[in-house]
Amino acid sequence: MDRMLEPRARRTLAIVAAASGLSVAVAGGAGALTQVQRPASWDVAEVAPGGRGIDIYYAAGGCKGDARGTARETATTVTLTVRQPVTEGGVCTADFILGTTRVRLAAPLAGRAIKGRPAPTTLAAEVPRRVPRLVGFSPWEARRVLRVRGMAASVRRSAGGSGLARVVAQSPAAGATLARGATVRLRVARR
Repeated sequence: MDRMLEPRARRTLAIVAAASGLSVAVAGGAGALTQVQRPASWDVAEVAPGGRGIDIYYAAGGCKGDARGTARETATTVTLTVRQPVTEGGVCTADFILGTTRVRLAAPLAGRAIKGRPAPTTLAAEVPRRVPRLVGFSPWEARRVLRVRGMAASVRRSAGGSGLARVVAQSPAAGATLARGATVRLRVARR
């Protein structure tokens, strides 16, 4: 069929295919489009409801498709690997989309350290200014997630307990919208 297309039509087909994330080969002037899995640029967004997952932000749009993550868990760490399809060999749109996805965990996060982040990310400017779900994060991770949103943390520690330190309560609740520089109060305990 592509022999019937004029060179201009082949290039248009290649651009449309690249923009829609299709993996196709077009003979002639436009070359072949391929889709490969690449590490995604991502960062932690919040703890998933129930604590058995981590919601993450990732860079998408243009030639980048929807990211998927996996977790390798130990008693003290959760190492995330996030990959996404990237279309190569064509022209991509300049769209930037801040995608979100959930990486499911076998056990609640419960203060475990999150590992596997790529080098410092440029996603911070795109992150919404709503209060994230922080219950289950380690105090360090909760502070970091708030800092990315331009917010601060006030931490109160509860006495007793054992195990990893983790956020057990927050105020205001997840979903509230706060101004840049606002403070979120966290209660941290060991269980």
